Amino acid sequence: MPQLYRDLVEVYTTGTGIGTLVLGGTVPGRQSLNLAGFANGDLMPYRIVTEDGANWEIGVGTLSKPATTWSLVRSVVLSSSNLNAKVNFPAGTKRVACVIPAQLMCAIGVPTEGFVQPSVFGNGVAAGSDASAAAGGVAYGPGAKAASLSVALGSGALANTENRAIAIGDGAQATKQRAVAIGPGAIASEWRAVAFPEAAASGGYAVACPAGVASGGYSFALPGAHAEKCAVAAQGGSNFSTVEWCGHVVSQGGDYNLQDVTDNRFQLPGSGGTALIEVMVIARNSTTGAYAARITGVVRYSSSAIALVGTPAVTVIHDTTSGAASATLAVDSLNDLVDVRVNAGSSADWHWTGSLRATVAQAL
Repeated sequence: MPQLYRDLVEVYTTGTGIGTLVLGGTVPGRQSLNLAGFANGDLMPYRIVTEDGANWEIGVGTLSKPATTWSLVRSVVLSSSNLNAKVNFPAGTKRVACVIPAQLMCAIGVPTEGFVQPSVFGNGVAAGSDASAAAGGVAYGPGAKAASLSVALGSGALANTENRAIAIGDGAQATKQRAVAIGPGAIASEWRAVAFPEAAASGGYAVACPAGVASGGYSFALPGAHAEKCAVAAQGGSNFSTVEWCGHVVSQGGDYNLQDVTDNRFQLPGSGGTALIEVMVIARNSTTGAYAARITGVVRYSSSAIALVGTPAVTVIHDTTSGAASATLAVDSLNDLVDVRVNAGSSADWHWTGSLRATVAQAL
């Protein structure tokens, strides 16, 4: 049965000894067990004290009411006038009250100076200097702030911009709906992004491992890596990395560029460098058409320009179109993008998929 707390519940007992106490009438101005809503078998934190205050006991007991009379089975003693053991109560009237024992309370430290009262709205919960929580939110720690249905745990943790966000750790920030930031300094600033300690996830559904940066939608950055636009990035040092990316397109004749699930084409990381790019591309149509190829090429890029170095090498692995279908690498100098360009050579619907891996030596 549940352990229940009820306000201003206090009754008399004339029971004695260390065993079960039969409970009697209600103390004037207090609630009875019946009116407070207790039921047979409920657990109740209790205080028992004699009228002169000399004998007292605080614990958790089980309420019993097989018929019309309540009894209290003293199950656990938390503290007492008998060296924290059960008290052998003498004859005479005692009072039994429902209380919140000190040992069952959580401790909340309050500084001697500089304390700002926490604030709550609706049914929020806030603990700590200057902590605040909106309805349904939980904020715990100095300066922690939680929006509706959000959780902020840790000094300066913030989940207060949009609802249903989670920020755990000193300085953690989850600033968009359903974002999750776990660990000191973690920042998840886009919808459903997840960031771990000292990492930043700023793309929708992005995941950034410790000290990583995932700045594009659906990107995944390994520790210390930077991933953009659906890429998976593993950084090996300050100026080199490997990046993996997938794209797709449905074509109907003419040139098309593969795009990721957020309709973005591939962009190399950082402000400049040289990249060796390898692509595996495959396509099919609704009948017997099929095409598969491996493409390799080198791209040099900077903050002001991007260009292919030489001509990409295309190795056709399978082709049922008698050479009508094709695939290659290209660059979009206007937008600083790398394109996987495909052409089915006919107007029938073709479904293209490509996986790209770039090994990048970034500019120092």
